[in-house]
Amino acid sequence: MTVEGVTTRIQKEFGMMHGELTQLQVQFSQLDAWINARLKDLQEGIKSEIRSEVRSELRSKLHSLFEQYFGQNPPATVTGVMSGKGKGILGSPPGFPAKEHLMVSPMQI
Repeated sequence: MTVEGVTTRIQKEFGMMHGELTQLQVQFSQLDAWINARLKDLQEGIKSEIRSEVRSELRSKLHSLFEQYFGQNPPATVTGVMSGKGKGILGSPPGFPAKEHLMVSPMQI
């Protein structure tokens, strides 16, 4: 009879430990899902921040590159470059003024 009491007590303890283990597994799954969501949010935030920084730096470098090659002088007018109608090399026959104008900045050397 003592053996049956010990077995019953061990079975009860095992059942309680199994229930606790199941509860811990559920909590672990919930915690895992929460961590994954937070990491995804963090990753998206970092991506957005990096994109913003890269865009800003790229714009700055392009701006300084354009300034370096085209300068800040007021644009000059170049005539006869825009027309592509097959009239001469620059779009209008030699000796005739072009009807279209193109605004460009002079290059600084």
